[in-house]
Amino acid sequence: MAVSEKNKKRIQVQLDRQLADEAEEVLDGLGINQTTALTAFYKRIVAVGGMPFDLKLTPREQANLKIKEMSKSLPNVKINNSQELDRLYDDDDGY
Repeated sequence: MAVSEKNKKRIQVQLDRQLADEAEEVLDGLGINQTTALTAFYKRIVAVGGMPFDLKLTPREQANLKIKEMSKSLPNVKINNSQELDRLYDDDDGY
């Protein structure tokens, strides 16, 4: 069923450019455009009465977050030359 222009609503959003470009590449690979993808997304929101997917981190995202948090407690070491880098790699800290 075609929707007349007077029954359409323009939705404008601002997204991170890299994210939008990457998503557009995926959509192109699927053979659909952004309007079709967003229409499908909105239809699923209506059909399920909410977000059509779980809003949670993937196991990989959880692991990355944990690594990021754990790395905050590590000391920062400034390396000025290759000899200092070699010493850092040679120091097994007792292991």
